Amino acid sequence: MNIFAVRSLIALNQAIILYLLYFVSKTPVLWPATQPALFVPLVIVTLFVPLIIIQSIGNICNKTLGIWSLSATIILSFISYYAVFREVTPDKTFSEIPKVFFFILPAMFIAHALIVSGDLDRRVRAHYQTYFNIAWKQGVQVVLMIAFTAAFWLLLQLGAQLFKIIHLNFFSELINKSWFAIPATTLAIATALHVTDVKVNLIEGIRTLSLVLLSWLLPLITAILSLFLLSLFFTGLTPLWETGHASSLLMLASASLIGLINAAYQNGTTSMPAIQRYAVLLACVLLTPIVLIIIYSFFLRVQQYGWTDLRIYAAAVLIILTTYTCGYLFAVLQSNKTLKLIEACNVAVAFLIVAVYLALLTPIADPARLTVANQLSRLRSGLVTPEKFDFRALKFKGEKYGQEALQQLQNHWQGPNAEYVRAQAKETLALVYDFPHRENMSVEAKNNMIVNHTTDHPLPESFRKQDWPQYSESIYLPNCLVSGSKKCDAWVMGDTSHPLILIISEETNSFVGFKQNQDGVWNAIGKWSIPYRCKNTLNNAIAGKFKMVTPVMEQPDIEVMGWRTHFMRGEKSEGCE
Repeated sequence: MNIFAVRSLIALNQAIILYLLYFVSKTPVLWPATQPALFVPLVIVTLFVPLIIIQSIGNICNKTLGIWSLSATIILSFISYYAVFREVTPDKTFSEIPKVFFFILPAMFIAHALIVSGDLDRRVRAHYQTYFNIAWKQGVQVVLMIAFTAAFWLLLQLGAQLFKIIHLNFFSELINKSWFAIPATTLAIATALHVTDVKVNLIEGIRTLSLVLLSWLLPLITAILSLFLLSLFFTGLTPLWETGHASSLLMLASASLIGLINAAYQNGTTSMPAIQRYAVLLACVLLTPIVLIIIYSFFLRVQQYGWTDLRIYAAAVLIILTTYTCGYLFAVLQSNKTLKLIEACNVAVAFLIVAVYLALLTPIADPARLTVANQLSRLRSGLVTPEKFDFRALKFKGEKYGQEALQQLQNHWQGPNAEYVRAQAKETLALVYDFPHRENMSVEAKNNMIVNHTTDHPLPESFRKQDWPQYSESIYLPNCLVSGSKKCDAWVMGDTSHPLILIISEETNSFVGFKQNQDGVWNAIGKWSIPYRCKNTLNNAIAGKFKMVTPVMEQPDIEVMGWRTHFMRGEKSEGCE
């Protein structure tokens, strides 16, 4: 039996298992859909392991393939099981499947390249050229596989539309059947992997062209970043902190530098023009100040606010960037002619990335577990007062660990303001998890999520009872009305017969206005924006230190401590703090 037949057979078996899992998922009373801790690992293993086998056949020996497939099955099963284990609500476990799949995809890609390279060279640490060739081969294969599968389905949809115009719907109905769509997709993927595996020259040509083009962007980015770093001597770091997202931009700049350095360096045997060579040397040096700024900014945020899930993910990225930075700097200092240490650094970071992914997806460095432990430690030590402690973050971001922490605070807290902490923990535990399904919530629960700060104007009952998720397509609708992750702060303005209700949306730094139409439906009519750099202005607005002032347009302006914003004209920001 030839390799293509074997690959097609594996894809067909994969399709059969996926179809059966899809079928039982549509009828949750059927096993194994009734056991999420078993169902989710089955789906993840079925998605990944057949692809590993299809790509590996003919490329590595059978013994290595068997060990790697078994190891991947065990690792993926444990990661998937843990993703279900840490969930509080069983009905959310199926949503973990795409999250686990896309999160672990890069780690599986890197691990597969490392194993295939080691098997080809018959050594634990393969030659750098082997790593380079295998990684790029797999990368191009994945891109072409996605493109081929997308083109395959576009053609099927085209055929369906052609039949529809002559009033024949059988083809459209056929391709929408799961028993057809699933095997058609797996066979298309297997075909793409097989063809790209055979046509190696095609892969090498695309790789060379892509790297040559990208390498000429390196001088541009090094010039831009050099001017940026020089400008900081005159502006200082304060403007960076005011943006609120400088660290993310700097991380992206560092990642871009690293990618373009490797595009120019390639496998270490390609000669570079002088301008590219000097750009590589300068880029390796520029990484150091950029990463140091990120580390300093990160340290300040963690010291001030502690760890959160996003900061733990950022720390993982920062560990990888720091390793790259140290390795590339040493490569320049040791020998700026050969830069051979770049190769050792790239291989070491590849292993590091796999380890970091595994840590984040297991209890070792689970962001939810570490966040909850850190925030509780800050509360116990007095670094954060009970009044400023974010109880809802434990509920909605702490997963199972946050739930257990809230129960401990409710039942066993003996620290400062014990009664307040216990009451807040109890109230937070009572909040509904899946808030978008508000129709299943009691009126009392809905009332608790909207806080009216205008004591002399009651919030209309119709506003509280409105089913907001069905209006979630509105570009102005505050997330707090539909997500349930925090309470909505509301103010009732104007006369009671035709009130204007304002809600502060912290996601968009704006007041959102609501008015009731003739049918009794409350609509978001627009917003009054506050620029993101105006932190003090936003804080004053949240504290209720604002007023409606003389209209400039069809709606009044909002004035916050002397600063004014116009309806739908949030770009005006003179004088804000």
